[in-house]
Amino acid sequence: MTSTKRPLKTRLLIFSLLIAVGPLSLLIWRTGVNASKIEKDLLNSFGEYAISTIDIVERNLFERYGDAQAFAANEVLLDRDQWGKTKASENGVIRAMNAYMDLYDIYSIMIAVDLDGNPIAANTLDADGRPTDNSWVYQKNFKNEAWFRNAVSGNFLTGNGTDGTVVEDVHADPLVKRAIGGDGLAISYSTPIKDTNGSTIGVWTNRVSIQLLKDIIEDTYRNLAKIGYKTSEITLLDSQGRVVIDLDPHLNEGQIEANPDSSVILKLNLAEKGVQAAQAAVAGKQGAMLSFHARKKINQVAGYAHSDGAMGYKGLDWNILVRVNEEEAMAGFQALSRESVVISIACLLVAGFMAWSLSKRIANPLISITEQLDKTVQVTRDSAGALLDSSQSLADGSSEQAANVEETSSSTEQLNSMTAQNSESVARALHEVQSANLIVDDANSKLTALSEAMNEISAASDETKNIIKTIDEIAFQTNILALNAAVEAARAGEAGAGFAIVADEVRNLAARAAQAAQDTSGLLDQNIQKIAVGTESVDQTNAGFSELKKKTDRVSEIMREVNDASHQQTEGLKQITSAINQISHITQQNASGAEEVASASSDVDSQAVKITQSIANLHELVHGQEEPNKTPARKTTAPAPSSNRRIPQSELASFN
Repeated sequence: MTSTKRPLKTRLLIFSLLIAVGPLSLLIWRTGVNASKIEKDLLNSFGEYAISTIDIVERNLFERYGDAQAFAANEVLLDRDQWGKTKASENGVIRAMNAYMDLYDIYSIMIAVDLDGNPIAANTLDADGRPTDNSWVYQKNFKNEAWFRNAVSGNFLTGNGTDGTVVEDVHADPLVKRAIGGDGLAISYSTPIKDTNGSTIGVWTNRVSIQLLKDIIEDTYRNLAKIGYKTSEITLLDSQGRVVIDLDPHLNEGQIEANPDSSVILKLNLAEKGVQAAQAAVAGKQGAMLSFHARKKINQVAGYAHSDGAMGYKGLDWNILVRVNEEEAMAGFQALSRESVVISIACLLVAGFMAWSLSKRIANPLISITEQLDKTVQVTRDSAGALLDSSQSLADGSSEQAANVEETSSSTEQLNSMTAQNSESVARALHEVQSANLIVDDANSKLTALSEAMNEISAASDETKNIIKTIDEIAFQTNILALNAAVEAARAGEAGAGFAIVADEVRNLAARAAQAAQDTSGLLDQNIQKIAVGTESVDQTNAGFSELKKKTDRVSEIMREVNDASHQQTEGLKQITSAINQISHITQQNASGAEEVASASSDVDSQAVKITQSIANLHELVHGQEEPNKTPARKTTAPAPSSNRRIPQSELASFN
């Protein structure tokens, strides 16, 4: 058997290496064959980015080409009575322009002029719907403007299916600069206004700010950044190769916005500066190449495309460059190549190691297993006796524990009964508190009614006092009249003697009435003071009852909480009682199981003897020779378990 080990290792090593080397060699060969194709496809993808971006630009400009003709066809332009009026309320053309500005949200200014070059209308709202002052437009004459003359003479930018609109390439437009400020860079679209007979009666012109194109370029950059090309630089060139828009966040402190440098826009010509991608695009080509960036001093992958318009729109022969640092553009391809080499080497090393260790992983574990099994059986036989004694002790302890659990269950039931009785007492107390609360409410209500009645009495006393005061005033007046009557009677002499007596009696009655009024007023003052004192006492009593009401409400709330807690405690004790009953049942089962384990322990020893014989046979198979029978004699008594002895973890694992 020993003579076959080493040749087996050799054969396994050769076989494993052949299995690994064959596919790896094929993979390396195929990787080399496809490397150039992958690199070419990667370059072409940047050409596709350039083509798709310039196509989006031209499609947007195609729509602007048609917008001018659609706006000029509005029938509101045929009403010449409103031409030249500067207010939207008086000029329907202005209202139409404002609606177009708000709807399309891309135009800087709209102007309509008649055949003499005089303004018909100009928008009064900007693209955001805010008022703008374009009244200066009406002070100008546009008859000598190139766009006006070309529109009247029919000198349009004609394409395959498009006709009727004059297009001016990007330029610094004074109208846009006056209307919205900034550098005024814009594209103009102008078209004739015709009457129902098809005769030209004026010219409509729109100005599109270059911001529309900037938004498209910025969206393209964001899409490239999402797929990992964060060093992207996108440049839009006119037909000559001059920079129209240059977006390079790397040179703009990370901001995704076009370069506003006036020394670059429409002044820097990349084709004349020798940029190969720009030269190729201006020549009408499209594709991609590796190029050197003179200013950044780095190699770039440059996609370039020349525009021939879109959807029949001829376009302005613009060009676009999409450039990315070569290191970033090729990062995926280079990483794939490196990973292929690393994986190939790693697979070869792993295959050699696996072939070398295969034989050891087959033979050595068998030897180790036989030795471990032998030790495990010895431990099993020693543990069987200890398990027998421990099982018996466990059975005795489980029986005693079951008795204690039954006593605990009985005590828990008594506690449950006391808790239920306590809950009933709390419920009765809660009922009494609620009854007292109702009585307090009734007394509080009656005190409130008494307080209101005393307030009414006090008010009535005030009224009575006013009446007494009136009586006093009447008595005073009566006394004055009596005096006057006495004077008149004295003047009358004997004829007035009888009248003087009557006047004297009236004066006496007036004096008595005044005295009675004063006495009554004094009594009323005393009553009012007493009523005020009584009212204050009633208010204090009412406040006391209100405070008592709050206290009884709080006591009622506490009693309800105690009642709820008692119910919860009762439910908890029921659950505890149920759990103790289950523990008692399980404890009894444990006692029964311990007895069964003690019975089974004796069977374990006999099985260990049989396992020992099987191990001897396996040892003979592994080592090629038969060893003497090492089956030990069965012990008559099991050793007592020791608290200091721990069975090794490996032995326990084998036993399990």
